[in-house]
This record gives sequence, C-alpha cells and structure tokens, in this order.
Amino acid sequence: MNSLNYILARKLRKAKDNKQNGFTLIELMVVVAIIGVLTAVGLPKINEAQNAAKDAAAKAEVVYAAKTCSVDSLTGTTSYAAADYPLVNGTCGPDETLTGESATGQKFEVTLAGGVPGAPKEL
Repeated sequence: MNSLNYILARKLRKAKDNKQNGFTLIELMVVVAIIGVLTAVGLPKINEAQNAAKDAAAKAEVVYAAKTCSVDSLTGTTSYAAADYPLVNGTCGPDETLTGESATGQKFEVTLAGGVPGAPKEL
C-alpha cells in the first residue's frame, strides 16, 4: 500500500510541475476589451476638459490684458504690449474693446469704459 501511495504522490507532483503558469488568450482578450471600453468612455471627457481649460486660459488672458491696459491708462505708463498677449486683439485705450479667441474658437470680449475694464463677455 505504501508503494501505491508513493507512486500516486509522485504522479501528482509531476502533474503540478508540468502545469504552465500564465494567462490564456481569452483572459488577455477580455482585459484588452475592458481597456478599450474604458478608453472609449473616458476619452471624450478628457477632450472636454482640455477644451474648457483652453477657453479659461483665453478668457483669463483677455481679462489680464484689460487690467494691464487699464493700469496704463490710469497711470499714464506704457507697460501694455500686444506681443505679450498673443490671444488678444484690440488696441489699448480708455474706451477700447479687447477681444480674445481660444484654440477652440470661443471668443471673449472686455470693454474698457473710461479706462476701467468691464466683465468679460462670451461672444
């Protein structure tokens, strides 16, 4: 009986030793499919967030340019330079309008009334 147990135990050890560890093709395909679904769901949200950030940056640049222009108008200095604000169009002056456009095409406008900038408006 001991020899039979020994033979069976040896065969079981061999079966365990011959077992290959790893993933099957089906398991890998399921993982790739899950990653594809997550990417399809998440990518549009990432693009929306990037576009919102581009719009916010353009709006902030127009507001900052208007504030710089306002300070120049009120103090008589000339620190405003159009080259410092590549997204902004318009002339710096007490009753001028500065317009900016983001990379997504969204336009913003700030009007200087007597040298004081108003609230930014979306166009």
